[in-house]
Amino acid sequence: PRPLEFELGMDLRHGNGLAWRNLVLFLANSQFTKNAAQHALLAAQVEQLLVSSLLLGQPHNYRDALLHTARTPAPRHVKQAQAYIAEHCAEPIGVHDIARHAAISARSLYSGFQQYCGTTPMAYLRLVRLQRVRQDLLQAQSSGTQTSVTQVALAWGFSHLGHFTAAYRRQFKELPSQTLHG
Repeated sequence: PRPLEFELGMDLRHGNGLAWRNLVLFLANSQFTKNAAQHALLAAQVEQLLVSSLLLGQPHNYRDALLHTARTPAPRHVKQAQAYIAEHCAEPIGVHDIARHAAISARSLYSGFQQYCGTTPMAYLRLVRLQRVRQDLLQAQSSGTQTSVTQVALAWGFSHLGHFTAAYRRQFKELPSQTLHG
């Protein structure tokens, strides 16, 4: 097994980072925590809370596996939305297109994706597109096909190449040009 590696940096002003910060501040300043130091059972529970919230809140190399084991199967409308995204990811689709196909409201779509996928529908779409770009780049590299990162990115719906490159690097830990050229 690989060692646990967290992404560097945690934004303590927003989202999961803010929730983590507030939890730590609460525990540091509460009488409950002071009592927990004297009782092994309470101390173990506080430790479990801190570790669990960090593992679920801060991105790391085992996060997908951790979230996958903790989830129940996605309902039909989420699976329909995922299938629609997979089939139409090269097209200019948005949340309302996906929701209409799954026969639910945009709000229910967001809620379902947050609960069962741990992300938003548009972030899921971006991930699918990134995976398709990577497949095409790897295939071009292995077959010797002449293409460019720009051509492949544009074909999969990425219009802002700077944002695309940053997202690709975050996801795959290398630049798309490195994938293409080996």
